[in-house]
Amino acid sequence: MNDSPSRDKIYLQYALGTRHYDLAFEQSPLTLGRSLDCEIPIEHRTVSRKHARLEWRGNRWWLVDIGGRNGTLLNHHKVKEAPMPEVGTITLGAITIKAWVRADKETTEPATPPSTPLPGQSDPKSNEPLTIASSIPADQLKYLLRGKKHPTGEAAPSLKSLLPPEDPHAKDSATHFAWVMELFDQVATALLSSPDLHDLLKKILEVVFHNLPVQRGAICFQDEEGIYQAQEVLTAKHISETGMRISQTICKKVAESKEAILVYDVKSHQQFSAVTSLVQDQTASVMAAPFFHEGKVHGIVYVDTQNSFTPLHDNHLMILTTLATLASVGVAQAQLRDHIQREQSIRSRLERYSSPTIVDQIVAYEGKHEFGHAQAQDVSVLFSDLCGFTTLAENLKPEDVADFLCLIFDRLTRIVFEYSGTVDKYMGDALMAIFGAPLEQPQHPLLAVQAAIRMREEIEKINQELNISNKIAMRIGINSGRAVVGDIGSARRQDYTVIGDTVNIASRLESSVAKPGQIAIGPSTYKAVEEWMVCQKLDAIKLKGKSKKIRPYLVLHAKSESALHLEDSSLSEESRELSDTASQSWDSLRKQLEIPLNPDTTKKGNE
Repeated sequence: MNDSPSRDKIYLQYALGTRHYDLAFEQSPLTLGRSLDCEIPIEHRTVSRKHARLEWRGNRWWLVDIGGRNGTLLNHHKVKEAPMPEVGTITLGAITIKAWVRADKETTEPATPPSTPLPGQSDPKSNEPLTIASSIPADQLKYLLRGKKHPTGEAAPSLKSLLPPEDPHAKDSATHFAWVMELFDQVATALLSSPDLHDLLKKILEVVFHNLPVQRGAICFQDEEGIYQAQEVLTAKHISETGMRISQTICKKVAESKEAILVYDVKSHQQFSAVTSLVQDQTASVMAAPFFHEGKVHGIVYVDTQNSFTPLHDNHLMILTTLATLASVGVAQAQLRDHIQREQSIRSRLERYSSPTIVDQIVAYEGKHEFGHAQAQDVSVLFSDLCGFTTLAENLKPEDVADFLCLIFDRLTRIVFEYSGTVDKYMGDALMAIFGAPLEQPQHPLLAVQAAIRMREEIEKINQELNISNKIAMRIGINSGRAVVGDIGSARRQDYTVIGDTVNIASRLESSVAKPGQIAIGPSTYKAVEEWMVCQKLDAIKLKGKSKKIRPYLVLHAKSESALHLEDSSLSEESRELSDTASQSWDSLRKQLEIPLNPDTTKKGNE
């Protein structure tokens, strides 16, 4: 083929590791390959010795595949021979070459590539839809790996479509199989050696980085607001570790289509060229693949590169899809284990202090409500203290005092639970309970007062059952208002509790206003319950530690029997079991203490 003085010049740009090449040629032909005999030598193991040729035919350049084992791609499509467009990309193995043609005879140095998009991609100025390279759907990959047909009847692609460019020295399919087995082994090792979800995500990213030329990677889960948040991030050593921005458009497209996608050149697309996250991160190419298992997307693995000389291509996308699909079962199971562990943690913290119904609601609500996080909330706080217990305890052994208190608290706690309250703490012979937290309850003042009346009645029953001269009684103080509820304490130890002025007033009402057998409530509680309760107004007083006086009220009784019952009040099975156990222990304690039993109350004590 003879050279021609009117031939257009062809410019080539590519990178090998940290070396970048900018070349310009007019002579023809130009052989590209790993051999040093080539006009354009490319020393990379995925490039064949003589891989492809550029030649001038008539009035334009042509690209010809001359036996490259991994094929020759022009604009991401495999070709045997094809005319070169004005702007395009040539892919030989893992090497991507930017190429463009100009008729400028005076220029001897490579010019900057024109800003027009590559053929096959959308023009930034047009309204054409985003052009992407999508892998096979995630739900079909398992059939591909088994070599079977999809239930739709569609034949599975060849397993070789998953493979990266072959080593040019490989002579048979054994290398393909070995590579697939190595990939399986890497994923299996990550799944089996990860003790928790966090560690698993980290190891999956390490496998991704080991097999793909990416610079940044993240695994994203969707939050309650539909936003994909990075749960784990990994960057190449030479890349800044500043926060990686995740394209919500890409993630949502992956989740909706259940397909992995690749954007070859972010700057060439109108949809992404103006996206702040991608522009600020200087993203050149980006890929994302779903963790798809049992018809559900459990997360997305998201990777990108800032290197425009070696953009990501179809083979890379197939590898990422394979990795994501192989790891999807492990990710789904790890998420389930993590959810169960969180649920167990919540239950272990609450089941001793909250009613089973409340615990179930919190567990079901977990994710929408950040349990434990200290926050302001409207609540009613109840303080109760036993009166006369000290005198009674004088006649008991220390271990019997503890048993006696436990039995009383068992019965009082059952009442708190029945009215959806939470026991904050036990303090000697005193009890503190919260109504309206952790979950919000619009009628928390009424619930607290209903529980207080039932607690007072329960103490009277205990006195009748014991039939002793030294009666015990209970003072109760209740106040409603805004308070901070959540985990309070040091970094080493925290307790779920409530703090604030509302709590202080409730404590003072119990200790300074209520007398034995009385229930004292604050003005805000009274306003909330006056429709259902008969109350006695007391003189305004100045409580300890308060600068202003408040007017307390005494709860005398409910206006009707129905005012003492919840609309949907039903004693849970767990509360009934607790009640039965308490009754048995109560009888046992009476026998140990040799307290005479009044025959008239025998039946009542066993109810």
